[in-house]
Amino acid sequence: MKKDESEGVVKYAALHEYGEVETLVRAQPLAVREAAETALRGFPELDTARTALHDAGLIGVTAAGIGYGNISLRLTETLFLISGSGTGAARVLGKEGYALVRECDPEANTVRSFGPVQASSEAMTHWAVYRAVPAARCVIHIHSPRLFEALLAKGHPHTPASAAYGTPALSHAVSRLAATLPPNQGVF
Repeated sequence: MKKDESEGVVKYAALHEYGEVETLVRAQPLAVREAAETALRGFPELDTARTALHDAGLIGVTAAGIGYGNISLRLTETLFLISGSGTGAARVLGKEGYALVRECDPEANTVRSFGPVQASSEAMTHWAVYRAVPAARCVIHIHSPRLFEALLAKGHPHTPASAAYGTPALSHAVSRLAATLPPNQGVF
């Protein structure tokens, strides 16, 4: 099988600065810093969940070397932590495997991030969920063809097949879909 070079790669303009996430958090205004530091206390649970999803084969890398799946944690209204691009092969990430997303602009197709790795190719999609659902605290993007087929067969909401991953079109589709979900239902 030929590897599709458009899969598993960042499609947005990555405006990334390398450094420690905590450094940027400490540089925020007091209210933002305190909220982000409080949310960062949930990091060990996020990383443990990501490891469990990796062990279950729901986050990882294909035999062709294409990474799939990612996880994020909202820190504040505008900041979220997300697993890094190209980290699918690693079983355990730790702090070195996550980026802090500072801003997404689907119209300009840009993502501003900070951290030891560049943000996931799906950062804009996670941003779309956080914008559409203010109560969302975590986004988990897994790959399971069997589960996806079962959910589609049961009529679960889904984005159009024409909306390619990592694009503004998918970001807009996810935002519209997430905004229509009933409270406490976050599967699509």
